[in-house]
Amino acid sequence: MKKLLSIFVAALMILTICNFTAMAAEDLFDVAFIEGSNIFVVTAKSGLTGINNVALMVRDSGGNVVYMDVQRAIKPGQVYFQVDLGDNLNIETYTFIVTSDGDTCASQTKTCSSNVHGSGSGIDPIYSDSFFNVSYDASLNRFVVNGELTKSDGSPAFNRIALLVYEPEANGVCEIYSIDALNEYSGPFTFNVPIHPMAPAGTYTFIVSSDGDVVTSAIKTCGLNDNFETHGTIAKGSSIGATYTLAEGEEAPMVIIAVYKENRIVSMKISDIPVNGKVTAEIEFGANEDTSGYSAKAFVWENFETLKPIKSARSLG
Repeated sequence: MKKLLSIFVAALMILTICNFTAMAAEDLFDVAFIEGSNIFVVTAKSGLTGINNVALMVRDSGGNVVYMDVQRAIKPGQVYFQVDLGDNLNIETYTFIVTSDGDTCASQTKTCSSNVHGSGSGIDPIYSDSFFNVSYDASLNRFVVNGELTKSDGSPAFNRIALLVYEPEANGVCEIYSIDALNEYSGPFTFNVPIHPMAPAGTYTFIVSSDGDVVTSAIKTCGLNDNFETHGTIAKGSSIGATYTLAEGEEAPMVIIAVYKENRIVSMKISDIPVNGKVTAEIEFGANEDTSGYSAKAFVWENFETLKPIKSARSLG
């Protein structure tokens, strides 16, 4: 309820402060119903330029609000909503209101029925995941999404193609990692998704959707290995360590291990020169050392000049 209220307030603010600019109906967004997934896809078009807060409101045929959300576009066309009404989906015509403020200040209304393949005619629907693949390019440290959309006769399809990437699940929640879109695109397509230094390891989820000549949506996953590992146990005669694996061409950062007792540092180790593409730091505990009350953390910093973390700190032992 609190989330819905905050979305409503944000949408209301956009509706209130925006001095609307009249735009052609096709310039701001498009909406399509993906029958195979029972979802609506709302995709920004080339008319939405610059940095904007974009609000979506969906009403059923009785005028009741059934869905609201707000997103922020950080580059032209980079807004994508997946509207899943679940058990509340009926076979009827829904009204979609998209409002933006910022570099593009406008509001438009479109309708879409839940028993048709999208908002145009001559749609060629497909519901398989065969139209795209995703892989991890270790040399450039990025995910690569490649695909191609063609009509049933084999000719290129002109589509708006949206990519939505979710991070690995953490505490029951999957955060959005990346959003991108291609407008009025024909033939083969590629999305490059850089791996940010703080990106968590695990399985990422990729959703590619399109509307236009071919209406489709599919989901695939791709794993990201952890390049920052810790090991060891805090105990007499034992050791703890941390290792950062370099990507090709990456400048070596510093790996730091700090041992604490009562919130004070009692020992610290900074990594040496990389060996075989790995930057490592390790601390050994003496056979008779009293380690009671010890705790430890490992850090990866860019260098001593910037002190910029490039990985989240890890607890050890």
